[in-house]
Amino acid sequence: MPSINQLYEKRHLFFWINPIKGVNRFNIENNFDSPPSSNLSFLLSKNIHILPDTVKDAACSLLGVNLSRPVVSEDINGINELIKKKHLRSAANMCQKLILNIFENCEKIEDDPNVLFQILNLYSIRFQILMGLKEYSILIDEITPFIDLDIPEFYASFHQKLKSVELEHCSLVPFSLRLCHAEYLKYSTNPWECIPRINQLESGVKRVIEFLKTNSEMEPFTEDWNKRLLSVELMKARTLYFLKQTRLSFEVYSDLLLNMKDENLRKQILQMLTRLAITIGDEKTMEKFISELNPQGGATQYYLHKCLRAIFNGNYSYAQEQLQNISRTNDTDPAVANNLAVALLYNGNPAESVEVIKKFKELPPEVMFTNITTLSELISPNSIDEKQALFSKWIDKLPDGYNVQEMKLLQPK
Repeated sequence: MPSINQLYEKRHLFFWINPIKGVNRFNIENNFDSPPSSNLSFLLSKNIHILPDTVKDAACSLLGVNLSRPVVSEDINGINELIKKKHLRSAANMCQKLILNIFENCEKIEDDPNVLFQILNLYSIRFQILMGLKEYSILIDEITPFIDLDIPEFYASFHQKLKSVELEHCSLVPFSLRLCHAEYLKYSTNPWECIPRINQLESGVKRVIEFLKTNSEMEPFTEDWNKRLLSVELMKARTLYFLKQTRLSFEVYSDLLLNMKDENLRKQILQMLTRLAITIGDEKTMEKFISELNPQGGATQYYLHKCLRAIFNGNYSYAQEQLQNISRTNDTDPAVANNLAVALLYNGNPAESVEVIKKFKELPPEVMFTNITTLSELISPNSIDEKQALFSKWIDKLPDGYNVQEMKLLQPK
């Protein structure tokens, strides 16, 4: 399990300067002899859901196959192993089980900062998984009780056991939980509420950076927080895109590109800017970003960019030609195979499109299962057989992180 020792070993990663001046220092120091005023019962949410293994259920009901799943230790190492193997639902369920076990074995969590630290870390992992699985309604249900991540109990200085100058500005809340707490609102009924919260998180990170810069001993750790600031800014850019604020998203990405030193991130931002330029119909800007991308990529990127130009101009035949050029030397890239299948469909060749997906050599992503269902319905009365055949081909390798609803394996009720 995550240990409170991490606060001492990597304390700079847990710095958090509360916007209410002095709340994590002077106001709390005088309250150690009094019982906690906040109610932490929300941490034991009655809304924690068990996620079903829908792939395993579908294998049993559609194919009569009983899938086996990894057996791992019931601790943080087991969770990490499940995540590595992409058994994300099992990992989320183990987080839930460990949280419940902690509550069953601890009478008052507010009296034990180590326990509180463990719970917050487990919730952070679970919320990230739920977001990755697109289980947004469950995520909202479970994270909504976390109204304020800056309550006194969440600061090290609140707890007598941790009272020290060394941990004076440390929070028990992992930064990944702050990221989830800021972003999840975009999936709520009021998605625009996430922007003020993202701005608030951005301000908080900047406060920590300023704090580190004023402390010569801590200044070397500024780079870690600069990376965190970048992650928040990227979150803002993709959230604006999600909210269909294309030009605002474009501006944020463009500003980030100006000072971007990491080549991989620079490439990702250039790709996103290219997509945005296509979305807003700006051919000149699209060409500019494609020209910047080409020197960084190999043959695959070269032909993909030619494909983008063709799509921009509505020339799907030429796009198909470029994708076929790529597939001759790169037949393991799911994006290439899936886009080729779509291009073949647009060019009136749905049967060839199905064959591209069926012959793909690697484990197909969800979208390819979805597409083979759609394509098969266009060319065959036995579309159910086609999608089940693909499912059967890969069943032994499919982790529980796949969504059978997205894959269209089950008939809608």
